[in-house]
Amino acid sequence: MALFWGIADLVWMILYNFYGLDPESSNFLLYLYILPNLFLVLSGIFYFKRNLKKWHRFQLVLDGLITFVILSIMLSFSVYEFLVHSNLDVHDYVANLSYLILDLIAIEILVVLLMSARVSSLSATMIVTITGYTLYVLADLAYVYKALTNTYVPNSFIDSAYVLSIVIFGFSAYFEWVHPTLRVNPDLVENPENVGGNRRLLYLLEFPLILSLSGIMKWHALLLIVFFMGAYYYVSNHSQTAIKTEIQLMTERLINEKLEEIVNARTKALQESYRKLEKIAMTDMLSDLYNRRYLIGKLDALLLKRDTYFSFYYLDLDHFKVINDIHGHEMGDEVLKVISTRLYNWRKENLTIARLGGDEFGIIHLQAVEDGKASCASICKEIFELLSDKVVIGDYAFDVSVSIGISRYPYDAMDRESLIKHADLAMYQAKKINGDDRFVLYNHHHGAAVERRNQVELYLKQADFDRDFSLHYQPQFKIADQSLIGVEALIRWHQPEIGMVSPAEFIPISEETGMIIRIGKWVIDKAFEQIAIWNSDDSERSINQALRMSINLSPLQFDSVDFFPYIQERMAFHNVKPEWIDFEITENSAMNSGTIMEEIFTALSGLGVGISVDDFGTGYSSLSYIKRFDLDELKIAKELIDHIVENQEERLIIKAIILMAQGMGLATIAEGVETEDQLVILKELGCDAIQGYLYSRPITAGEFESKYL
Repeated sequence: MALFWGIADLVWMILYNFYGLDPESSNFLLYLYILPNLFLVLSGIFYFKRNLKKWHRFQLVLDGLITFVILSIMLSFSVYEFLVHSNLDVHDYVANLSYLILDLIAIEILVVLLMSARVSSLSATMIVTITGYTLYVLADLAYVYKALTNTYVPNSFIDSAYVLSIVIFGFSAYFEWVHPTLRVNPDLVENPENVGGNRRLLYLLEFPLILSLSGIMKWHALLLIVFFMGAYYYVSNHSQTAIKTEIQLMTERLINEKLEEIVNARTKALQESYRKLEKIAMTDMLSDLYNRRYLIGKLDALLLKRDTYFSFYYLDLDHFKVINDIHGHEMGDEVLKVISTRLYNWRKENLTIARLGGDEFGIIHLQAVEDGKASCASICKEIFELLSDKVVIGDYAFDVSVSIGISRYPYDAMDRESLIKHADLAMYQAKKINGDDRFVLYNHHHGAAVERRNQVELYLKQADFDRDFSLHYQPQFKIADQSLIGVEALIRWHQPEIGMVSPAEFIPISEETGMIIRIGKWVIDKAFEQIAIWNSDDSERSINQALRMSINLSPLQFDSVDFFPYIQERMAFHNVKPEWIDFEITENSAMNSGTIMEEIFTALSGLGVGISVDDFGTGYSSLSYIKRFDLDELKIAKELIDHIVENQEERLIIKAIILMAQGMGLATIAEGVETEDQLVILKELGCDAIQGYLYSRPITAGEFESKYL
């Protein structure tokens, strides 16, 4: 608009200043000045079109119609006389009529906007724009009036008003540039701006009333306006009611849609959380395999079908405790991760693999009816091959083997508890197999073994130590002169109801149940008491030197916090000298010992008691652990002594052990010597002492005293 106004003024200046023509007589200029009015109207129409969503359309049309009617009546009765009686030529008449019509439309746009918009929400830009818009229309109406009455004078206050309105438009553009009008968020639901705005139209009645009072407009025109206003309010009130109902329904719909979106979003979030929780619930965090809970659920589901044949494999890593004890649990976890990854990558369609806990795994193997033991053996073979490669963690390489027990449904059990228990029993039987491929299928004999074990465990917990337990003593002799040098204390258990129970049977059970701590204390106390009697100054002995009492220790005893204080207290109580005592640990225990065991043996060595390694030669090939202890003696295992006469290799091994011991300043004693030939060879090899059936079986204290003291 401002552009075309500027062009028209420029043409005016050129005609007047350069050509000396009267611009008022130029029809071209007359029509050129119509363009600013036209674009002013178009800008208003464009604004409504762009912001049409802000208003209710029916009410907007209704407001526009009544405004047009009122303004038309006012202008018709006010300007009609001037138009009829004016002396304008046809060009002036058409131009001024165009100005008047465009002004009428502009005023209608302005009135509808002010009537329909929320005045309080108008921006600074909009207020300045409306001000300039209003001033321009008023100036143009004044010009039309002056033109119709032939009283227009160029460069009068009317032209100043035109210029001022255009300047105001410029300021509105500046305000919009500095403070951009915030765009309405399309997702934000608001009431239409023309809700409840129909009462503002009452202000329009002021103008026809003033025109009527001033005599410019006839009274019947005012009455006509009032009639149309009444009709408008009747229709508008119904429209407003409908709008409010529509708004309420729309609001409820939008609220419901929003709630539905929230519910859907939260449902999706809950479903995702459920999936994650379900995965966590059925996955072992360390291995990423299924966990025990999932495996049990899978077994229960299979058992419900009743027509499915499957096998359950119970896997347990061999000697895994050694890795944890020597290298720590973090290293043990890393080894488990490697093993688990191999199992995870190997799993087949008919296998479900889970970590049950610790170093134990479970596998469900779905099988056809005709599949049998050969199928189980094939799976076990694949598992053994899978674990045959060393597990490399940093600078360490571990050989990890596994023992597998298998129970089959429906042959070995009909319920989940029995299936797992029977596979567990078979796995323990597999651990007793010598060799690499250790797997056992369950049979009823394993159940009998468990019954016996449970019976022994029960009686062990109920045992009266002083009544049911006793110590037997096996003499130890120096080979050089066959003199008695000591005894080994060996526990015996006579259970009143089931009779004699072998140490080979109840000692492992006592270690598993923790009873070995109490049994070990009882053995130490009784052995100390007995050696104190035999070595006392009041005893009547047939030997001159003090005897030595060898006492076997379990590695679990070292985990007891009062182990070392108990030994000190019992030695003081029985008045036992340290040199009378020799503690024995097996070679495997020594090899697998942790820091606590080393500290305790260092403390025992500080007391002056002897430390021996029992069953030497049957454990690990590495002998580096010997340096960790202040040892006094190596006891050569009976398994080596048994074949010393006929087996040259066994003899060479024993010779190597003796030479190594001599080089390290350690004494050697051979256990399980039963023949004279064995004694002769051991003497030739340089062994220091022996014990075995050749001289004596383990005997009671009374028998020992009557025979040797």
